[in-house]
Amino acid sequence: MQRITMTATSRLHIAEQFLTSREVANQTLPDAPWQKELTPPREYVSDILIQGNYRTDAFSFKLNQFQKPEQGFLCAVISFTDNKTLETHFQDHPRYTEKISGIITDRGGIMSWLTPNVLSMAIPRPCPPAPMAHLASSIKKQMEKSLGVIISMGASIFPWMDFSAQETFHHGVRALDHAGFHKPGALIFPNPVTFNISGDRRYRLGHIDDALAEYRLGLLLAPTNFNLLNSLGVCNSVLNQFDRALDQFEKALEIMPKDVMALYNAGLVCNLMNHLDKGAEYLTRASKLNNTIFEIELTAGILFTKANRFSRALDHLERAGKISPGTALPHGLMGDIHLKQGDCSRAVKSYTRAIKCNARDTWSMSGLARIYEIQNINMDIAMALARQSVMLDPGISLFRHRLGKIYLKKGWYEKAAIEFNPKKKPFNLDKGVA
Repeated sequence: MQRITMTATSRLHIAEQFLTSREVANQTLPDAPWQKELTPPREYVSDILIQGNYRTDAFSFKLNQFQKPEQGFLCAVISFTDNKTLETHFQDHPRYTEKISGIITDRGGIMSWLTPNVLSMAIPRPCPPAPMAHLASSIKKQMEKSLGVIISMGASIFPWMDFSAQETFHHGVRALDHAGFHKPGALIFPNPVTFNISGDRRYRLGHIDDALAEYRLGLLLAPTNFNLLNSLGVCNSVLNQFDRALDQFEKALEIMPKDVMALYNAGLVCNLMNHLDKGAEYLTRASKLNNTIFEIELTAGILFTKANRFSRALDHLERAGKISPGTALPHGLMGDIHLKQGDCSRAVKSYTRAIKCNARDTWSMSGLARIYEIQNINMDIAMALARQSVMLDPGISLFRHRLGKIYLKKGWYEKAAIEFNPKKKPFNLDKGVA
């Protein structure tokens, strides 16, 4: 883990920074139910919407000219795969384009290539009217038979709710990405999972506000969808909108009260809001359901430490240290608790483990130096550790104060005075001040 350099009054400030620098719904937590037995596509077609693309703009313009408000239409976004050759550049082959164009224009539709193997099209509602799902399936089968290829299709209908023609097209792109989670040949109309996938994609690309918008679209279709509520909470957490995030996590928990991911998220947000009692309840429930997840045990340890409930904190921190033995933070926090309790032998063990995990763990260096100074042993080692902690984090007054105490015991009063009043003369190892 990269060391975080910051001025703080206790290691808990560092721990809070560690937590907020990670995803709230961390990837080590169980996958969302909709992800089980599904494989994400290698490429997301909707990236062209996120990044902007003249081809999507051109088709949107076509669609606006094509649309007749009283008529309605089916919009489909299609990905082609050749069974025999795995050919992916269908646009470059006149034979494919001619057959596809014939099928679409015979039905009075329009088409446009978005990529060499992804086509967008719109077909007016037939007269007499027929179910649009049947129309989409019929076109898919006709193309597969005529071209000898596999077709994955994302389809959407206009009019639908209050969405514009352009939004209808974009829903088709989202639905094709959803189809990409299945085996080739899937036909998907937009549903709550579609918008969960689209939101997750934008979240991973760092477009948090756009991800929020996608999750909200999904909640229009399914206001009590657990995954969408949890995902919306995650986005609000990242944006430091903790009250909204907690409200969404609690709504999700009303639906699935034993979901470990939502319990952890709610507990983490409570911790960051300093709602310690409520956070303790959520994290305890999460830990009882699954005590093998590092983030849950670490967060619980931090929260109980803040609440001065040290016995509970140590239980969780010990588990976190066992789950991720190479991470310094749990061991360092245990060292801080043991030091506060006056248990020097356990503090030494915890600090030593933390320093082995992270040779630049300044809090553990300073804590170990303090233990040696209290016991009046290993004073040269104590001084070296204290000096190193100050050199690496000169802005933390506690480190300087501890170094000053060691200087006093050695009778180095001028050096001690500098550490107790660092503004008097800056710490500089090269000039021999310390």
